[in-house]
Amino acid sequence: MAFQPIIPFGGMAGWNFLQRTRESQQETFNNSPDIKNDIEYFKEHIGEVQTAEDLVNDYRLLKVSLGAFGLGDDLGSKAYIQKVLEEGSLDPKSFANRMADKRYLAMTEAFGFDLEPPNTQLSDLPSSTSALDLDQQVSVMRDRASRVFGDSEISQFSDADKQEELNRLFLVRSQINANAAGLSSGSIALTLLQGIR
Repeated sequence: MAFQPIIPFGGMAGWNFLQRTRESQQETFNNSPDIKNDIEYFKEHIGEVQTAEDLVNDYRLLKVSLGAFGLGDDLGSKAYIQKVLEEGSLDPKSFANRMADKRYLAMTEAFGFDLEPPNTQLSDLPSSTSALDLDQQVSVMRDRASRVFGDSEISQFSDADKQEELNRLFLVRSQINANAAGLSSGSIALTLLQGIR
């Protein structure tokens, strides 16, 4: 459910009324029981979402997610939404990157289903990794590179397209980490979604 302000008059009188009451109308909307319940549900369950399919198959999570990006009218287009989210934003040729409506691009970046792990499952590399033997650290790095980029060799980054993909991934993750200090995965996702308003 998207916020729709009440404007009882037309013309200048309506504009003045909106200017005076918009903040209080927004606050009343945000504090309504339905909205609060949906947000609580989102906080509790977003950490369980691992794929775009998981998200679109949970009506309440999808409703909150689309509403946060101003896409609530597309709630019935589950297959379309799933396709956009699965293709993600890292590939410049992905559906979201080619769309004129950049709200979908913002949503794909927020959820990051083309990342490993997706943003709904954010985790840090363990601090114990630095205590590992150097050969084991290289093995961990190669395994992660293979899962994320499809190739375990560092030489892949001599390719300009791979460098761009690495840069995009780094920037998306650093933005998330900057906003996410001390938050649970559910809170991280909610914070990202609220930042879109």
